[in-house]
Amino acid sequence: MTREQSRLCSRCAAYALGMLIYALNLPSINYFPLEYAWRPGYVPGLPSVDWYGRVLWVLVAVLLSMPVFRFLVFRVRTGALADEWTQRVNRVVLISLAVILISAVWSAGKSLMAV
Repeated sequence: MTREQSRLCSRCAAYALGMLIYALNLPSINYFPLEYAWRPGYVPGLPSVDWYGRVLWVLVAVLLSMPVFRFLVFRVRTGALADEWTQRVNRVVLISLAVILISAVWSAGKSLMAV
């Protein structure tokens, strides 16, 4: 496995971890637009946006995990595993891209049908 392939593998592992962290919806800081305030958690009856806090969790997790994944993937850099890992990474990237595109189309379709 070349250095470029090991970088690609570590980036894709961090990307998968980021998607998992985002899907877990961990407790985070919410923005309350009616009050122009940031607070942890939800307040019943007030609209809030939790996207900022979720993205913050993802960024922290990805930035902290990238060196770890890079080290682990670099240690497994043998010629026999190179093709197998490259194929696996390509599959994960294509499946993730398909999930994101289907989700975007689904959301757009739901918003258009609501009109």
